[in-house]
Amino acid sequence: MKRTTVGLNRRALLQGAAAIAGLTALSSSAAASATSAGPPHQSPIRIYRGGAQQAHLPALHIHYPHDATVTMKYIREDADEPDGCTVRGDEETVRAELPPGVGSLEMGGVTYGLVQFHWHTPSEHLLSARDYPIEMHFVHQDASGHTLVVGVWVRPGRTNPTLGRLYDHLVSECSTADHVGHIDVGALLPRRHTSYRYDGSLTTAPYTEHVQWVMLTDPITASPRQIDRFRTMFPTGNRRDVQDINDRVVFTDGFTR
Repeated sequence: MKRTTVGLNRRALLQGAAAIAGLTALSSSAAASATSAGPPHQSPIRIYRGGAQQAHLPALHIHYPHDATVTMKYIREDADEPDGCTVRGDEETVRAELPPGVGSLEMGGVTYGLVQFHWHTPSEHLLSARDYPIEMHFVHQDASGHTLVVGVWVRPGRTNPTLGRLYDHLVSECSTADHVGHIDVGALLPRRHTSYRYDGSLTTAPYTEHVQWVMLTDPITASPRQIDRFRTMFPTGNRRDVQDINDRVVFTDGFTR
């Protein structure tokens, strides 16, 4: 996930009577790490379906546009390298940027604007021992600059027309940005919005913490050809390794069995 000024918005943090003790511990550990050298709260992590704590979580109200123009950009991390245009870094990606105000998410009474979304291959978050061929990150910010990321796993299956249209405009490193119209951003989400939630960080330098992570439990599908189109751009992958969970708790409003 790319560089963004971030903070932890306590009002939008996970809550629920079924998880009061865990949430108290989460708040205490996050506050401690903000003021002292406590255990790192880094992302991504390995999520265990049976180990996530069931809770009544604040509902996600997602308002993504169904006819948007996005700007496809290649995000470089090696601009100073002489061979940077031909070498793929594991912190590089292709990003779709949106104009301000065209997409948002509401959670816990706080509105977060959708800033951009991008992809990693293979997936950064693991579900037990499983990884997925692609993971999408939808990056949001509220009015105070707090960051919330919605993660979506992508598995092989039916063709996703919206993803296919975006992947028709994947820009290579050192190429100019490409504007793509009539994108149904909402079609990049699964029907159900149940999730795993935890306190984490950016997954690229500077790895800033206090990022709210919402990993949707249900993946979407893309055809093998669509998946291969993105993986071909990053043949050795562009994901960060899984990080230790330390003293954190993962909460879920989905099924845990």
